[in-house]
Amino acid sequence: MERIDEFLRKHHITEIEAIIPDMAGTARGKIIPRSKFESGEACACRKP
Repeated sequence: MERIDEFLRKHHITEIEAIIPDMAGTARGKIIPRSKFESGEACACRKP
């Protein structure tokens, strides 16, 4: 993960564009701020 963080800083990347499936499996676009991506908050899932 350190290499990814270094790459993002070096290239001044502030947002990550991702394709995330919704509950029905349909791909949806999502823009994630770099800070959330680096901290892992972007991958948190809500559970019923």
